[in-house]
Amino acid sequence: ATMQPNTGPTMRLLAISLALVAVVCQLVHARREVRNPHLLATAMRISRLDHEIEGLKHEIEEAAKIDPLGFILEMHARLNQIEGSKCEPNEVQCGWDTFDCVSTLGLCDGHQDCYNGWDESEKTCSHGPMVAGNVFSGTADWHSCQPWREHHLSLKITGVMTSKLFPARLGINAHVIADIPHENLHLEGDLEGAYVFGQKRLVLMSERHKRGDEVLTFVCDFNHGDDERMDCHMVTEASHHECAEMHLTLEHADTHHTRYHGTEHEERDGEDHRGEIVEHHYDIEGHDHAEHFDKQHRHIDHPDDD
Repeated sequence: ATMQPNTGPTMRLLAISLALVAVVCQLVHARREVRNPHLLATAMRISRLDHEIEGLKHEIEEAAKIDPLGFILEMHARLNQIEGSKCEPNEVQCGWDTFDCVSTLGLCDGHQDCYNGWDESEKTCSHGPMVAGNVFSGTADWHSCQPWREHHLSLKITGVMTSKLFPARLGINAHVIADIPHENLHLEGDLEGAYVFGQKRLVLMSERHKRGDEVLTFVCDFNHGDDERMDCHMVTEASHHECAEMHLTLEHADTHHTRYHGTEHEERDGEDHRGEIVEHHYDIEGHDHAEHFDKQHRHIDHPDDD
């Protein structure tokens, strides 16, 4: 028989050696951690600071979305609603920094009535949200007059007219569409009315009132400090009984007029608009186009007209 070498003691010795090496490695690693506790603390602080920096970046990104001037204007608008106006119903305050009042009929007529010139300022006399092609949409909530539940409604500005004979108002044409699914109704119609400078109030009623029909009147106020949101009340024409309230937001803004025509037309031939009396902006496929007419209602060719 062949004698086999006895490897048992050798294998045991090798296993013990490997175990000792593993224990030594663990002890060395542990000693390093014990000798360098500040490294662990520094790593923890870096991790915490990194988390805080990410939080600050998020706050900065959110803050960038806020328009500071818009925020201030909205705060002023809210305060005005809380405090109420000190002026008569047909008057408006000459800006935030005064309690002086001026008639809305005296706005934007070229004659300064407010001591600070607010009634003739560019901001006061701006058409603002009244641009042909602008579309406002939102919901109508009925309190009476109709047994309808809340439904969607959109209002499109289809025409804006300025007149030198009555510059304190803008003549407005609009088209309203209402979808009332629970009644299986789709309603739409044309409205006409005026936009009051200073008050930023839009008053519209159905063209059917010309036939003597009883119609509802839309009274809308841009009272959030911007040109994008308006609160409206739908009231009866005779008694002004409120039937519904609406909250509408600018859905589509037409930029054609300011891009191609500018906000003001310059004087030509030594006479503003060559005797022009009426400037009519109207909507064509969602864009604002302009026409000009003289005292005899004759069309005036204008270089800016499309």
